[in-house]
Amino acid sequence: AVPDAGWFAYVPLSGPTYSPGLPLDFWLLGLGVAEVAAIAAGVEIIIAIVRMRAPGMTLGKMPIMAWAYLITAVAILFAFTTLLIASLLLELDRKIGTQFFNPDVGGSALLWQHLFWIFGHPEVYIQFIPATGFISAIVPVFVRRPLIGYKYIVIALVTTGVMSFALWVHHMFTTGLPQVAMSFFAVASIFIAIPAGIQIFAWIATIWYGRPVWRTPMLFVMGFIITFVIGGLSGVMVGVVPFDWQVHDSYFVVAHFHYVLIGGVTFPIFAALYYYIPLFTSRMLNERLGRWHFWLFFIGFHVAFFPMHISGFLGMPRRVYTYEAGLGLDIYNMISTVGAFIIALGVLIFLINFFYSIRRGKAAKANPWGADSLEWGTALPAPNYGYAELPIVHTRHPLWEQETLHRGDAPLKAMVEELAQWPLHWRAAITTTALEAKPTEIFRVSGPSIWPVVTAVGVITMFAAEIFTLRILVLGGLI
Repeated sequence: AVPDAGWFAYVPLSGPTYSPGLPLDFWLLGLGVAEVAAIAAGVEIIIAIVRMRAPGMTLGKMPIMAWAYLITAVAILFAFTTLLIASLLLELDRKIGTQFFNPDVGGSALLWQHLFWIFGHPEVYIQFIPATGFISAIVPVFVRRPLIGYKYIVIALVTTGVMSFALWVHHMFTTGLPQVAMSFFAVASIFIAIPAGIQIFAWIATIWYGRPVWRTPMLFVMGFIITFVIGGLSGVMVGVVPFDWQVHDSYFVVAHFHYVLIGGVTFPIFAALYYYIPLFTSRMLNERLGRWHFWLFFIGFHVAFFPMHISGFLGMPRRVYTYEAGLGLDIYNMISTVGAFIIALGVLIFLINFFYSIRRGKAAKANPWGADSLEWGTALPAPNYGYAELPIVHTRHPLWEQETLHRGDAPLKAMVEELAQWPLHWRAAITTTALEAKPTEIFRVSGPSIWPVVTAVGVITMFAAEIFTLRILVLGGLI
C-alpha cells in the first residue's frame, strides 16, 4: 500500500481512523528527513552568502541571483520548520493518541491546514524566487547591458519573501473562516503582484533598451515572461474571495498553478540549463534542437493548460480520474490532452539534445556567452577548485567592467596571492564581513568525516522511532 491522503494530507483523512497502517507513517518519516535536510541546507546557504563572498563583493555588488538564493534560504528556515512541527504533531496523533487535530476533544482539523499552508504557499516562492534569479542573470547577458532597476529588484525580492508568509489563507477561503481574516489575506494576495510586477517591468525595460540576441536561453526567458504574467493575473483573480468560491477545487485552479509553476519555474530552469550546461560540461547544446524544444514546449503548454480555465468555469473538478460524457467538457479535455503530448515531444527533444551534445556537441570556449559574472571567469573545462587566486570584486559586473580580477589594495592583494601559493594539505576558506565583504580570517574547512553519517543515522533512527517504538528514541539520541 502507498500513502493515499494526497500531497497535502488533510486530516481527518490522514489520521489513524481513515489512514491506518504504516504507509502514511513512512510518508511522514520521509517528509521529516527532507525537512531537516532542507533546514540544514538553508543555514548553509545563508552562511555562505553572508560570510563567504569574494573580497570586495559588498551587498550592493552581489548578483541578483545571490540575493535570490539568500532570500530563499531564509524562507526555507521558517517554512520548513512549520511543516516539521505539523508533521510531528500528525505523527503523534497517529502513534501515541494525542488529539491535536481531533475537534471532538478540543483539537482542530483546520490547525493542520493552517500549519500546512504556512509552509505550502511560501514553498511556491521558494521555487519561484531562485527562478527569477536565473532570469536576472540571463537577461543582461543576452541584451548586452546591465540590468535596469537593480535596487528595486532587490527590494522586490525581499518584499516577496516576506509577503509570501502572509498569503496562506487564500488556500482556505472555503473553510468558513471569519470575513475579517479573509479580507486581510485577499488584500495581501493582490498586493503580492506588486513586487512581481516590479521585476517583470525591470526585465522588459532592460530588453527594450538593450540589443537582444535571441538564442535559446533568451527564448525561454520570453516564454517565462508571457506565461507567468498570465498566471499572475489568474492568481489575482483567485485572490478575490467570491471568485475563489466559484472556482475553488476546479480546473481553473489547476490552470492557474501550472501557469505559475511551469511558467514561473520550469521555463526559467530550461533557460538556465541552456545557459549553464556549457559551464558544467564544456559542450554547447545544439541551437536548432533548442529552438524546436522551446516552440513545442511553449505551444504545447498553452494548448494543454489554457482550456482548463474554461473547463474549470464549466464545473470540471480537480482530483478526478474520469467524468461523465455530455457535460460540455470533452472538447476542452481533448485539447488539453493534445497539448500534453506536444509538451512531451518538446521535453523528448531536449533530452536528445542534452545526451547528444554532452558527447558530440560543439566544444565551448571560455565564457561563450560573454557573461558578466564570476562563475564564467575561469577556463573551460573549469578546474575543480574554481579560482586558484580569489577574485577581488569592484563592480556588479566584474567580467565586463574590470580589466583584471586580481587588483586591490596592497594588504588584500598580498593576502590573496599568499593564499594561492600556500602548499596546503587541508581545505581553507576565507570569511568576510557581512556588509562590506572585507576579509576577516582564514579558517580550516572540515574534511571527510564519519560524523555527518553518524548524525544522519541518529536523525533517521529518531524519526523511525515514531513508526515502530518510542523506546529506541533513546538510542537515536545517544547516536
